[in-house]
Amino acid sequence: MEYAFILGNTPKLSIAEIISSVKNCTIKTQTDQVCIVESAVELNYQYLINKLGGTIKIASLIPSLPLSSSYEGKDKLKFGFSFYALDPAINPSYLFNLKQKYRRQGLDFKKQMRQEKKRAELIESKDLTLSSVIITKEKCLDILVMVDKDKKEIYGQTIAVQPFREFSHRDYDRPNKDMRSGMLPPKVARMMVNIAAGNPNDVLLDPFCGSGTILQEALLLGYNKVIGTDISQKAITDTKANLEFLKLTNFELFKLDACHLTSRLKSNTVKTIVTEVFLGPPKFYETEIDKIVCQLTALYQKAFTDMKRILKPEAKLVVAFPAWRLKNRTIHLPIKKVLLQLGYNLKGQPILYGRPDARVLREIYILNC
Repeated sequence: MEYAFILGNTPKLSIAEIISSVKNCTIKTQTDQVCIVESAVELNYQYLINKLGGTIKIASLIPSLPLSSSYEGKDKLKFGFSFYALDPAINPSYLFNLKQKYRRQGLDFKKQMRQEKKRAELIESKDLTLSSVIITKEKCLDILVMVDKDKKEIYGQTIAVQPFREFSHRDYDRPNKDMRSGMLPPKVARMMVNIAAGNPNDVLLDPFCGSGTILQEALLLGYNKVIGTDISQKAITDTKANLEFLKLTNFELFKLDACHLTSRLKSNTVKTIVTEVFLGPPKFYETEIDKIVCQLTALYQKAFTDMKRILKPEAKLVVAFPAWRLKNRTIHLPIKKVLLQLGYNLKGQPILYGRPDARVLREIYILNC
C-alpha cells in the first residue's frame, strides 16, 4: 500500500520524523511538499497524524478519481482538489492550469449529480491545495492530484488531517510564555521528540526547558517521566504552570545551570535529551555577532561536557542550536567540531529551521554517544 504524507514548512525535519516514526516502510518519493511511502501493511494513519508534528495530511494513493464511489451512504458529497508537484521542474503555472481542468470536471460532476437528484458541492481554495482547516471545517473529500516528472497524474485521497486545533491550544492558550527568549512551536518540539525516538520508559531530559514545550510534547507522546532544568526560576515557574494547565503529571523540575547538571543528576541515568539551548540575545547589532558566537560556543562546550557524564551508553540527543540570518549571510556556530571532540556522534547533517522573516534560526542536530 502507498501513502502520501503532506509535509509542513520544514520538509527535511518532517521527513526525519517520518523515518523515525513510521516503521517498516520504504520512502519512494520525497519533495518539499510530499513524501510517498510504501508499506506492506495498512498504516494506522489516525494514530500517526496525531503523533506527528510535521505532517499536515496523510492520503492513500488510489487508481482513479473517487467521486462516484464516495457517494455511498451519503445524502450530499462535498469534495475538492489539492495539487502537488512530485518534481521541482514542474512549474506552478502548470498546476494552476491543471486546477482549472479539474474544476471543470468537478462542476460537470456536480451537474450530473443534480440530474440524478443528488447533491454535490465543489469546495475551492485560491491556493493549489485545500488546507487542513478547510477540510475539517467543510468535512469534505480532499482529492490529491500529484504530478510526476513525466507529468503523469497520480491520485490520492486524504484520510487524516493534522489536529491543528490541539496544537493551537497548546501554543496560544497556555498561561505562561516568554516572548523575549523566543518560543519553540509545539509542532517543532514534537518533531524533535519523535526524531529522538526514545523509549517512553526511559527518562527524557530537557536541560534548557524554558516554558516547557518539549516536556509537554514528550508527556503527551507517552513518556512516563521527564525532567526539566533551567537556570531561570521564571522558566521553572512557567513550565510548571504550563504543564499543570494541560493536566500533565510525572515531571520533575529543577532550577539548575545546564553546565552543572551533575550536581543534581546522577551519572549514567539519562537515555534521551531533547532541548533547545539558550539562543542568545533576541536583539543585537550585527557588529556584536562574533562576540555572541564566541560566548555561546564556550557555554555549550561547558554544558555538553558536563552533560556527557549523566548520559547512558548509546544515549540519543536532539538539540536546537542557534544560527543567525543577517543581511547577506547566515552565521552558523562552530559547534559541530566541539561536539565531535567531546565524543558525540552526528547523525546526518544539521537541519535549519526558521520562519522566512526570522533573524534567529534554529539548527537542529541529531546526536548520539
